[in-house]
Amino acid sequence: MIIKKIFNNNAILAEDSANLECVILGKGIAFQKKPGTVVDESRIDKIFVLKSDETVDMFCQLMKEVPVNRLELTVKIVEQAQKDLDARFDEMIYIGLADHINYALNRYKEGVNFGNVMLWEIKKFYSDEYKAALKSLEIIQYYEDIRLEEDEAGLIALHFVNSQMEGGGKNQALQIMQVLQEMTAMVETEFGIRLNRDSISYGRFLTHLKFLVKRIINADLYTGQEEDILYHQIVKKYKDAFQCSQRLCRFLENKYQVEISVEEILYLTLHLQRVIK
Repeated sequence: MIIKKIFNNNAILAEDSANLECVILGKGIAFQKKPGTVVDESRIDKIFVLKSDETVDMFCQLMKEVPVNRLELTVKIVEQAQKDLDARFDEMIYIGLADHINYALNRYKEGVNFGNVMLWEIKKFYSDEYKAALKSLEIIQYYEDIRLEEDEAGLIALHFVNSQMEGGGKNQALQIMQVLQEMTAMVETEFGIRLNRDSISYGRFLTHLKFLVKRIINADLYTGQEEDILYHQIVKKYKDAFQCSQRLCRFLENKYQVEISVEEILYLTLHLQRVIK
C-alpha cells in the first residue's frame, strides 16, 4: 500500500494494490513518512476501505474535525458493540459515531446538554442496542475521564440501530429515498440555501430523517408528552428550525396519515439546526 495523504502521525490515507483508497490508523504509522512512500504494515491497527469518492471526502473531513484519538475510541466502541449485539455494522458508522462522540464530549466540556426526548422509546424498542450503548459510556469514561449522561447512551444506541437498518426491501428503500429528497428540497426552499451534500451534518440529518420515516412505516413512533422545559428552550433558541421541522412533520403526517408528537419535532429541530447553521 502507498501513502496518499498524511493526516497526522497516527492516521493516513493510502491506496492498496486494488487501487482502493483506505484510511489507516496505527501508532506512528506516518512518522518520518511522505506521500508516495510504502505503508509500514506492521504498524497498522485499523483499516477503513473507502468504496466511493463521497466516502473518501467524508473521512477526510472527519479527520480535520475529529482528533484521531476519538476516532480510535470510536473503533473500540464499535468493536465492542458488534460483539455484544452479535452484529456487523456498515463502516459508515465510524464517520457518524465518531463525529457524534466528539460533538458530545465538546458539549460536555462547554456545559451544554440538550437531553434526549426519545430516551424512553429507545429503551423500550431497542433495549439491546441501548445496553450496548451504556457499555460505550463506560469505554468513553475510561479513555476520556468523562462520564456522559444516560441521554447520550440513547443517542449512541440510535447509531447502532441505524447501521443495521438496511433491510426492508428495495421498494421500501426507494420510497424512503424519494421522501428524503422531497424533504431536503423543502428545507432548501424554506431557507433559500443549497445544503452541502458532502458535510457530516447533512449525513447526520439524512440519517435521522431516514430513521424517522422508517419508524413511521413500521408504526414505531414515539407518542409521549412533551417536556415543557426542553420545549421552550428549543423553540426559543432555534425558532426558525423548529417552524421548519413542524412543516416537515406535517408533510409526513399527511403522506402517511399519522400523528407525530412534539418530541419527534424537537429532536428533528436539533438535527435541522446543525445542517442549516
